[in-house]
Amino acid sequence: MSTRGFVGIGTPDHWEARYNHWDSYPTALGTDVWHTAQQFLQQDGHLQSFAQRLLGFTNWRQMATDGLCEYCGQRTGQPHSINGRIAFLDRDHLPASRSDLVRQLRAQAKKFGRNGTSILTDAAAQWAIIENLHHTGYPDPTALYHQHDDPTSAAITPGTVDWLFMEWGYILDPDRLALHVYKGCVATPISYEQLFIRPDGQTDRYTQHRYTGTLTHTLALTEPEPDWDSLTREAHTHAEAMEALWAGHPDDEQLRPLQALPPIQIIDQRAG
Repeated sequence: MSTRGFVGIGTPDHWEARYNHWDSYPTALGTDVWHTAQQFLQQDGHLQSFAQRLLGFTNWRQMATDGLCEYCGQRTGQPHSINGRIAFLDRDHLPASRSDLVRQLRAQAKKFGRNGTSILTDAAAQWAIIENLHHTGYPDPTALYHQHDDPTSAAITPGTVDWLFMEWGYILDPDRLALHVYKGCVATPISYEQLFIRPDGQTDRYTQHRYTGTLTHTLALTEPEPDWDSLTREAHTHAEAMEALWAGHPDDEQLRPLQALPPIQIIDQRAG
């Protein structure tokens, strides 16, 4: 199971971060962020280069690859939506050979009045996908076809973070030379209603609790490396204490942003 998190730049009040999909525990991602920050401090004496580099990517894992896509060699956003695209949809009747594929592509081009001059080139690319389907059942195990995110659309901020899914957060503070650690998935007594409108028009209503994150530690990067196991236990204890506090004080100042959110969420599953 993935343990989602993020790594960002800023202060506890204002920060911008990038997503991390797995193993975001302090013992893994936390120590990784700490050691990476230390490398930049030793090399540059500051974290400005670290900040510029991180915010130029879409995902924390790109820090280790310098943003170089392992599949296409581009220096761009994190690869995703890895799949095969073929010109026909009938996966139950795939071409048995490349020549069979060429015949199908020519028939398709003729049917739709398209120019058939690129058929051989298209067939060469698509045959690799079809062979993968024949041999593995998966269209694109080598990720020949994939997409990349734009860094400008990858930003996670205090206003957009979904703490129900973000279990840990790490914010590097360049001015203070500090690392702020957050524990997410913290339950609050604030609730809202989810209204599902099914494709047939029927409705279902559910009451859900809102979740938040809480700052558990601020670590000085100029001090010795923390004991990450102890820090993890302390963070869980702190989160449990905040849950208990908020259960008796739902009007706590830290919960005001959640209280200001709409009391109902409508999820319309009807087409169009």
